[in-house]
Amino acid sequence: MLSKKLEKLNKIEEQIRKLTNQQKMVAQQYKEEERRERTSRLCKRGGYIEKIFPDILKLTDTQSKQFFDLIFDSSFATARFKEILGDDSNNSASDASSAPSDSSTSQTSATSKMTESLPTPQSSIYVEDD
Repeated sequence: MLSKKLEKLNKIEEQIRKLTNQQKMVAQQYKEEERRERTSRLCKRGGYIEKIFPDILKLTDTQSKQFFDLIFDSSFATARFKEILGDDSNNSASDASSAPSDSSTSQTSATSKMTESLPTPQSSIYVEDD
């Protein structure tokens, strides 16, 4: 009878080891998937930036950082960013998980949202003094 209980205990310990290893494998797979998604996102966004500013390839990393700081460190950029997030934040979590997205459509709509309020040469920001 004691040997049966010891055998049962050994079986349970083996199951615990297997489940622990399985948990570690799933956690590792999750981390790898997160890295793949991040890499893909960075490549897509970086490619878009290179498309808009092809000469950015000539800049060093330091110069690129200075360029991005100049572009994004403005009240206009901050306001537009918050505005875009405000428009999409209500739907972004549910949309991302429930419906497959067409990246070209979403990029086009995001780009049009960003450019809607950009100043044009006719706007007052470009008025030149005579």
